[in-house]
Amino acid sequence: QAAARRVVEARSAVREHADHHENLHSKAVALGERAARQEGAARSELDETKTELTEAQEQVCNKEKESTRLREEAATRVEELKEAEAQLRAALVDLDAAKAREREQGARHRAQLSTLESLQNELEQV
Repeated sequence: QAAARRVVEARSAVREHADHHENLHSKAVALGERAARQEGAARSELDETKTELTEAQEQVCNKEKESTRLREEAATRVEELKEAEAQLRAALVDLDAAKAREREQGARHRAQLSTLESLQNELEQV
């Protein structure tokens, strides 16, 4: 009887242990599945972030190329403006020189007119 009771107790202990083990195994499987889902979600999020980062890097690269192109274009235009300014200054110098010659010719013309008037006056007196 005592042996039978010990056998029953042992079987009960084995059953409890097996149930406990099964419970732990179920929990471990559930945790593994949950971890796998979380890992999949994390990988998806990481892939999405990587794609966004790659696109952002491409945009930055394109903007840098555009910026360089615009800087070069601006530098070319600055050089063109400097050349046009130099030509304008030269034209203004030429214009000033022409105005000075015009004034000199006007003064000579007036002097000649004055001389002519004097000569006509002398001629009229004779």
